[in-house]
Amino acid sequence: MWKARSCYHGIPTTGHPGSQDATPAAVKAYLQAKSRIDSGKYSKDFREEIGLLETAIADAPRFLAPVFSLATRYRYLHDLYRRPADEDRCLALAKRARELAPDHPWVSSLEVWLALDRRDNNAALEKARAWAASRPGDNAAWETMAVVLGRMERHREAEAAFQRSLALLPSWYTLFYLAQSRELRGDFDGARETIRRALEISPGNLSCLALLAEVEMYAGNNAEAEPLYRDLLARRGTRLDRIHLGNCLYYQNRLADAAGLYREAADSDPTDYLALANLADTQLALGQTDLAKAGYVGALRLCETEYAQGLRRRPLLETRARCLAQLGHGPEAFLAIQEALREYPDNPATIFMAALVAAVAGDTNAALAWTGKALAAHAPAVWFTGPEFARLARDPRFRALTPRG
Repeated sequence: MWKARSCYHGIPTTGHPGSQDATPAAVKAYLQAKSRIDSGKYSKDFREEIGLLETAIADAPRFLAPVFSLATRYRYLHDLYRRPADEDRCLALAKRARELAPDHPWVSSLEVWLALDRRDNNAALEKARAWAASRPGDNAAWETMAVVLGRMERHREAEAAFQRSLALLPSWYTLFYLAQSRELRGDFDGARETIRRALEISPGNLSCLALLAEVEMYAGNNAEAEPLYRDLLARRGTRLDRIHLGNCLYYQNRLADAAGLYREAADSDPTDYLALANLADTQLALGQTDLAKAGYVGALRLCETEYAQGLRRRPLLETRARCLAQLGHGPEAFLAIQEALREYPDNPATIFMAALVAAVAGDTNAALAWTGKALAAHAPAVWFTGPEFARLARDPRFRALTPRG
């Protein structure tokens, strides 16, 4: 077989099991896909990159690099679209990678992320720590451990692990995850500064630009986030880009345009509970109460299907609580939002949703308490301008908390 060593140009072939058996076509296809993915300039849903990686695997079945890369692409797609077929492909490729090189750090990385997907944070942390202990100079090990620690709400330890990773190798990947970690706990200034550092390393990176848009949206800077999402929608057009652009328009009171985007997202994926619930919110704001109720019923049905499968993503937990509240199931809504708060106690959006559930249920004191806590966690005041807070807006205590309310 042709020797691939000279094609890596500084990439250690000893770290790529199977590279000695790789064909020129396999190496070329893998490196083309890797270059696009690493630069953040990839095709919609990674279709072209997936094709290149499949070509590489077909030409060199024992070449670990494309197997690992393809597994991570399918894991991302499953997280985005929740399609069982994507999860099946990811797990099959992870099994294949494990058979090829059980002790390789890429396999360790996959094992950590799959444990996180199962919500087994303790197992993920154990695997990440073992990886870092065996390879203390591997920046990816510390980066991955930092992500796990962040998921466990151990933010100080996560920051230290991120800094260790960056000291070993300044990487846009590490800065991306650090920015994401900061955003999830309401440190929007820190997240913005970090993602801009990532864009200095990787200009035009779509993943980084998407995170910057998300940071601005969650910070309440909807006019700033809108052009970023319009650009993303034109360049990659994911369902979430469409929903987030709709959010930006909703909070700029451009309700008809927001409804159109949510409807497009819901039509493109009939299992998308978030698009359907957001459309119902917009219909409620437009006074279309019957349509809104039907939308909440449909969104709740979708939520319950995934919930019964053991899924506990933050959007799922929050949307389920919101729909229960809007449909008059107050006690169930309070239990649902408590579950979300146990999982994500520091997230501004989750705390805000607790305020919304209480406001819809008519519990003024709880709504006021959660409103104050959400604002202290840097939830933007504009979030409290929706129809869910109309009754509460007459309370001077609420107006004192939310000057824009």
